[in-house]
Amino acid sequence: MKQLHAKKKIEIIIEQILADKVIETLEKAGAKGYSIVRKVSGKGNRGVRRGGPLPDVFGNVMIVAIVSEPVAEELLRVADEMLKDTAGIVYVSDVQVLRADHF
Repeated sequence: MKQLHAKKKIEIIIEQILADKVIETLEKAGAKGYSIVRKVSGKGNRGVRRGGPLPDVFGNVMIVAIVSEPVAEELLRVADEMLKDTAGIVYVSDVQVLRADHF
């Protein structure tokens, strides 16, 4: 079996209008890449969010990045501050990747 490398997977579900700020934070913290899933729907402590006819700016997106632990710590620090006054959620998972240099 090939050697695997420990990383952190960060998943941030946030309003589309804040996505650029999250992406900027990811890049400043040192993330080498990310994925965006648009029109995320679900139910949380602020009620139900559904995709629909409203413009995307009012919908939710999920931003996913696999990063080193120091980058994850910086992202969590900034995300905690960013989410004080808005809906959003952050998940952190331990993952293993095949090509550590990509993350």
